[in-house]
Amino acid sequence: MATVQEANSESSYHRSGRYQFRYWHFDDQGQRFALSHAPKGRASAIPDLINTAYRNAGGSKTIYGIAFDLDAHRAAPRWLDGGGCLDWPSILDELTKKHPHIAHQVSHAVRSTGGKGVALVLAINPLPIIASTASNQRAAQNLQSRLINLFVAMGLGADPGARGLERDYPNFQNADRLLYENRLALRRAEQGREAIITRLHAYLNELARQERRDTRIYPDARAETGLAKLVEWLLGCYDPGLGLRVPSYLSGSEVWASTKTLATVTGLSSKFLIKFLQHPPAWLEVDYAKGEGWRLRIPLGRAVQRLLPRAEMLLASAAAGTAPHKPLFSIGVIKEPHLVGDDERNAWLTSMALAYKWHGFSCEEALAKIQLRLQVMPDYECSRNCRQVRSIVRAIFKNVPETAGRFASRQLPTWMTDDQNFAGIGKRTSPRRGFAPEEELFGCGEGVSGLMSQPKLVANPGSSDRGARSGEIVVGLFDQGFQSPAEQSAGISRITLAAAGGVSLVAVRWRQRVGIFDGDDLILCVTKRHYRASAAIALLKTRSEYAETNLRVYTPHLKRQAQYRPAIEACQHVLAADVALGGKKTYAVKIMEWTASKGAKESVEESTVIALDPPF
Repeated sequence: MATVQEANSESSYHRSGRYQFRYWHFDDQGQRFALSHAPKGRASAIPDLINTAYRNAGGSKTIYGIAFDLDAHRAAPRWLDGGGCLDWPSILDELTKKHPHIAHQVSHAVRSTGGKGVALVLAINPLPIIASTASNQRAAQNLQSRLINLFVAMGLGADPGARGLERDYPNFQNADRLLYENRLALRRAEQGREAIITRLHAYLNELARQERRDTRIYPDARAETGLAKLVEWLLGCYDPGLGLRVPSYLSGSEVWASTKTLATVTGLSSKFLIKFLQHPPAWLEVDYAKGEGWRLRIPLGRAVQRLLPRAEMLLASAAAGTAPHKPLFSIGVIKEPHLVGDDERNAWLTSMALAYKWHGFSCEEALAKIQLRLQVMPDYECSRNCRQVRSIVRAIFKNVPETAGRFASRQLPTWMTDDQNFAGIGKRTSPRRGFAPEEELFGCGEGVSGLMSQPKLVANPGSSDRGARSGEIVVGLFDQGFQSPAEQSAGISRITLAAAGGVSLVAVRWRQRVGIFDGDDLILCVTKRHYRASAAIALLKTRSEYAETNLRVYTPHLKRQAQYRPAIEACQHVLAADVALGGKKTYAVKIMEWTASKGAKESVEESTVIALDPPF
C-alpha cells in the first residue's frame, strides 16, 4: 500500500495531467474490445489498461514512457518458466548484466492480459505531442523500433507490430499483475537532467559498432572483401592463381609476400595494405624484412572460427555477383498510355523521356508532351511515379550520362508527336510548375484573362537551332483581337494603343516565374530561368496589337508587386523561356566565341603586318 509521501509525490508528478484508462468489454460473440468507461457492474473496478500518455488540462497529451509487448509464444524457451510464462526475474537479470543502460530505464513490467507475456515500459523525458516536437517524436519512434530489434535478437519475443508512442498496456496499478516498478526512473525522466532518448540511441550505436568489430574482418566494408581473400589464402582455402604457394588447409603456416603481390591478391591499394600491416589486428601475425617482404601468419585459435565463415560468405557473395549494378537504359516497344498497367508506369515514363531525348527534343518539350499523354493512363492520379514525372524526365535529360545517344534511323510513332488528340484531356499534373503543350502555351487560369484560341507557330529568334534539332518550331503567339466577355458586352476594345507614345508593361518575378502584365491583364507567363526582357518584347511584337508600338518593360516597387502575384500563381500554363525566348548562352559558349573571335582578329592582324612589311 502506498504511503502518504508516495501519494503526495504521485500527485505532484501528475499535477498537470491525468492518466488515460480503458476497460475491457465483450460483445455477444465473446470478442474483446476496450472502452474508456467501465462496463456495467464494474464501476469501482481497477481499469484494465493504461496509456503511455497522460492528458493535460488543455486537451494536449504528453508521453511519459515507451511500451513494448513481450509475448511468450515468440520468446526463446530459455526465458520461459515451468508454466510457459515469461520469467521476468531472469529477463531483468539478463538486461542488468548485458544492457544496464536499458535496464535502469525500465519503470514498469506488468503481466499481460493473457497471463503469459510481459508489458515493458521505459521511462523517457516528458514528450508533448505537438507540432514543435515532431523531430523528438520521430527519434522516440526510431528508438522503439531499434529496441524491438534488440529484444528480438535476445530472444525475448518482442512483438514487432506493437509500435507507436500512444499505446495501451496492462494497468500497473493492478497489484495482481504488477511484476516490477521503478519510481526512481520516472522521477529522473521527469526532472529531464539528461536526454534519455539521445543517450539510448548513442548506446545502441555503440552496440552496433561493437557488433561490427566482433563479426567483421575489418570495419570498413569496402576493404573487407579484399582482406577476406587474404584470410582464405593464409588459411589454405584460396588460390590466387599467381604461382604463389598456398599453405595446407588450416595449417597455420607462414607466407612471405611483397606489398605488390599482396595488392594483386587482395585488390587493395599498397598504401592501405602498408598501413594495415603496420598495425595488424590481434588475429594476424606480421613481420617485415627488408628485401624479402612481409611474413604473414594466422595462428589457429578461436579467431579462425569467426574469420573463416565470414570470409567464405563475402567471397561467395562476390562470386555470385550480388553487387548492385547501374541499370542499362534502352527503349523497347512503347505502349500507348491507355494500355499501361499499374506496374509499368515507371518504365513507361523512362522510355518516353529517353525517346524524346534521343530524337532531339528539349527537356521542357519532352515534359510537356509526357504530361499530356500520361493523363490518358488509367489511375494516373494515384500513381507516385506520375506525380514525380518532372523529376524522372529531368534526371534522364540532365543527371544520367548513360542515356546519351540518339536513334537517328528510327521514327517516333504519330501518337508521340501529334498533340491534337491529347490537348483537351484532363488537368495538368503539376499546375504550379508544369509546362503547357504547344496548343496551350499562352492560356491562363481562372481569374486572369485568357489570351488564345488557336495560336500560330512561328520561329523565335535564338531558338532556330533547337527547332532544327526537334523537327518542330515551337513558339506560340497570342490570339489576335481578343476581348473578354465583359468587354465584348460593353462593345469596347480591351486595349487602345498609341503607336507614338508606346506602352509600358509590368514584369513581376514570383515563384520561379515571370509574369508580364498590360495594366491588370496577364499577357505572358514564362519560366524565370532564361528570361530576357528584350526577347519577351520581340515575342510580343509579333502580335498585331503591339506590332507598331514602342514597348517598354519595367519592374514595379516590391510593395506593388503583391497585387500581381495571385494572377501569376493561378496561371496553369507556363511557357518555357528557353524555348520561346531563346536560351541564354552559357559561360563555356561565351568563352568559345570570344576565343574564336580573338583568333580570327589575330590572324587578320598578322596577315596585315606581313603584307606591309617590306621584302628583304
